[in-house]
Amino acid sequence: MAEKTKDSKQQSALDEVIDATEKNQESSSVDMAKKLITTFEEFKPLAYFATPNEKAEGKLTVGYGTTFIDGKPVKPGTKVTEKEAEALLEKRINSDMEKIRKLVTREITPAQEAVLASLAYNSDISFLRKTKFLKKLNESGWEAARSELWDWNVQKNKSTGKMEVQRGLTHRRVVEEAIGSGEPPSVVNQKRPKQYQWDEKIEKFRYPGFSTWDDWEPPKKEEEEKPKVMQNVGIFDRNSTTA
Repeated sequence: MAEKTKDSKQQSALDEVIDATEKNQESSSVDMAKKLITTFEEFKPLAYFATPNEKAEGKLTVGYGTTFIDGKPVKPGTKVTEKEAEALLEKRINSDMEKIRKLVTREITPAQEAVLASLAYNSDISFLRKTKFLKKLNESGWEAARSELWDWNVQKNKSTGKMEVQRGLTHRRVVEEAIGSGEPPSVVNQKRPKQYQWDEKIEKFRYPGFSTWDDWEPPKKEEEEKPKVMQNVGIFDRNSTTA
C-alpha cells in the first residue's frame, strides 16, 4: 500500500510539472523545478547515506536530497519534517536559479530553466558552469545543446575508480530532456543512440509505477501526430509521459 501511495505521489508531481509548463506562467520555473526534483528525490526525514560512495565520504543526505543546511554538511541524526524539507529545497532552487540566470546568456523557456535547476541540484551548479552543454546552449540554443545531456548518466565507482552508467540517471536525463524539448519521453528516448536510451528490460527503475515500458509509448492513434507546442513551451500528453 505504501508503495502505491509513493508512486501516486510521484505521478502527481510530474502531472503538476506538465500543468505548469502548459500554462507558461512567468514565475513558474521555480515551481516546475521543485516539482521536477521531488519527482526523483524521495523524501527522507532522517539523515542517511544516499550511495555507497557518499557513505565512504561521510556525506549525509536528508529531506529531498539536501546535503547542506545553512552552509554546513548534514550531521548524523539530523531530522526534518516534510514542510522543512520543502523549504530547504526551495531555498536551494532559488539560489541556483539566480546563478543560472547569470550563466545563461540567451532566452530560454521556463521549462528549460526548470531543467537547468534540476541538473544543478543533481550535479551541482559548479559542474554545470563548466559543461559543453551550457556552452552550446549559450551559443546555439537548446536544440544544439540537448545531446550533451546524454552522457550525464555516469558515476565513479570508488572501489574500482571507473565511471559506471547509472540506469536511474539515464531515466532522469531522458525526462529532463523531454520537458526541456516539449516532447514525450518515449519520443526523446527513441531519438537517442542506443547506448544512451533507458530500457526497463535491462533494469527496473526503482519506482515501479514509472517503469512500465508500455506507459512510455504514445497511444497508437497519435503515433503520426507531431508534439504540440504553445509559446515555445512543451505540452505533454500524459498518456505518453512517465517519470
